[in-house]
Amino acid sequence: MWKNAAIFAMAAVMTGSAWCAEEAQTTVLPATVTPATVAPGGKLTVPYKWEATTPYDKDFKVFVHIRKEGETKPTFQDDHSLPVKTSSADWKGTIQYNRTITIPEKATDGSYIIVVGLYDKSSRAALKAGEGVKALGGNSCQVGSFTVKDDRTELLPATITPEEAAPGSTVKIEYTWKAPEPMDRDYQAFVHFIKEGDKKIAFQGDHALPVKTSSPEWKDTVRYEKNVTIPAGTAPGTYRVIVGLWKKGDSRPALKIGDGVTASGGNSYVIGNITVK
Repeated sequence: MWKNAAIFAMAAVMTGSAWCAEEAQTTVLPATVTPATVAPGGKLTVPYKWEATTPYDKDFKVFVHIRKEGETKPTFQDDHSLPVKTSSADWKGTIQYNRTITIPEKATDGSYIIVVGLYDKSSRAALKAGEGVKALGGNSCQVGSFTVKDDRTELLPATITPEEAAPGSTVKIEYTWKAPEPMDRDYQAFVHFIKEGDKKIAFQGDHALPVKTSSPEWKDTVRYEKNVTIPAGTAPGTYRVIVGLWKKGDSRPALKIGDGVTASGGNSYVIGNITVK
């Protein structure tokens, strides 16, 4: 019995369009991932689609293992619940929905595959691989792929002069960006000064960049200086200089973190500190 099962599983892997396991009640269909190429920290959308003939006798969740081409261990996962219970009458016909995945900052360049299946605490559900889906054994199937390419603009630490200043005085900040290639749209820089231990923005230094980020000039090193006046009445303390790119109506683009820069959440980055005395 075990020998026959092993032969069947091997045949499934070799055919590519086969049963992920025997007696499958659901077919998993391919997912066209958008965008097809994404940078670390970026987001992509995966449209999942299942064709169910009859409900299962238990409720399953979806496991999603994202792994680099040629590797066996997942780089990251996106396990999730289905929009309907697999044991309910709603688990019949076509079930489709989208999931947004954020690529980890540490993901390296290369091709990645999306491996999915249905599971509960004790087992994995039988699945049939639809046309364009590859059965991988263990009741798992490859439904799609995408490429990670780190073409993000890199943000470097600021040179701040002076690093200590009084309320009402002016501080000069030198910004440095390294762009491997122009971006797909034009952004401005936001600059938030937030006191250590606080979340509220104390004052800002938002500004237009010296060249458009979608132009050929946004390439290699872009360096410039901006002055910011510390508002009168600013409380003494250390203020983080938090920077990123933004465009009204768009999400903030993820940036590559240079040495000495730290992430601050929401695609914003700490590039230095100013002490107010």
